[in-house]
Amino acid sequence: MSSPAVVVTSGTPVKQAALQLAENAFISLPVAESDGSLLGLISEPGLLADRFPPDPRVPGPRASVPEPGKTVGDIMHTDVLVAHPQEGVTDLVTVLATAR
Repeated sequence: MSSPAVVVTSGTPVKQAALQLAENAFISLPVAESDGSLLGLISEPGLLADRFPPDPRVPGPRASVPEPGKTVGDIMHTDVLVAHPQEGVTDLVTVLATAR
């Protein structure tokens, strides 16, 4: 974990968030309010979703491509599990196993 934490806000442009991921060699970033409270999470796959047109070589009907999100708030996941730094690994494994 980095200190201070590298975070983005829901209003951060997607391109800027992608740059922060690349510069820090991260695969995801927390999305936080200005007061530091957690809103959600963004990840590389989320940033790339709907950014490329469908492959014309793939046969079948073409679904319409949705407009890609412009800000982190448009693409973030809000169903994020959190843990306190003092929680034990066995507790975390139990939470993760039951969350599936």
